[in-house]
Amino acid sequence: MRRSRITVRVRWGEADPAGIVYYPSFFDWFAVGTLELLRGWQTPFGELFRQQNVGLPVIEAHGRFLAPVLYDDELEIETAVAEVRGRAFRLEHTVWRAGERVAEGYEVRGWQHIDRDHLRDVTLVPLPAALAAWLRDEPAPQA
Repeated sequence: MRRSRITVRVRWGEADPAGIVYYPSFFDWFAVGTLELLRGWQTPFGELFRQQNVGLPVIEAHGRFLAPVLYDDELEIETAVAEVRGRAFRLEHTVWRAGERVAEGYEVRGWQHIDRDHLRDVTLVPLPAALAAWLRDEPAPQA
């Protein structure tokens, strides 16, 4: 299965007045990891969103926080594909600080065709076969 790593530095706005990271910041970093992983596919997600009306709604999420993270800490966010389903995929995220695992979590992301006239109607559609193969780190299916 495919994986990626990205480095982030904790910004002041991601922490409370004592300099300890707010837990929602981890979910923001999970999203950054997701988009970074998808950047390696044939069409960047931003282009899919703008030109093909594709969305990636989070349909399930979980976080586990193992150690305090502070303002200005440098973190590595590792994102790995854990499962590829017909209309969704599950990504596991691990947050590291200097080799110490400080948080972990997962997201299940659906594959959505966005109907701009009915934005509240979230309908998942099948993942493109080429994307499913890419997420699994397998050869693309023959057309």
